[in-house]
Amino acid sequence: MPSNPEQKKIITADTNVYELISEYPDSQEVLIEYGIPCASCHFSSYDTIGDSIAEFGIEEEDVRDMLEQLNAIVQSTPPQKRDETELIEDEIAPEV
Repeated sequence: MPSNPEQKKIITADTNVYELISEYPDSQEVLIEYGIPCASCHFSSYDTIGDSIAEFGIEEEDVRDMLEQLNAIVQSTPPQKRDETELIEDEIAPEV
């Protein structure tokens, strides 16, 4: 948690996937765009973005672009707290 309340969190390869999409639901679209399709599966509660990058073989250039997009979302969006049921429902029937 940032020490300065005005300071937003920074998304890195060490960021937990579940925590990211729980607090910033729009980030799930970015993860899917870059080939991380199971952003809301049960492994997301254990996996970091780095774990997913390795598992799905995302190119280094794409990793930089993805992290930039994720950080842009975090910087421009207030965090939310969604429960696991909402995340699963989104995976089954995403909003259009």
